[in-house]
Amino acid sequence: MPPENSGYAYAAYAAEITVYTVYVISVWWRGRTLAARIRAATGADRSRSERDVTAA
Repeated sequence: MPPENSGYAYAAYAAEITVYTVYVISVWWRGRTLAARIRAATGADRSRSERDVTAA
């Protein structure tokens, strides 16, 4: 008779879901941070009207 280990399987799947969720959130967070750094470096965070005034 095989051992009853379904509890371990459920625990492993729950851990896997947790790890992947944290990974996806960290990738999303790093993407936001990088996008903000790029906007700050290129001046893309200024509004269109500010660019028009400074260009004139």
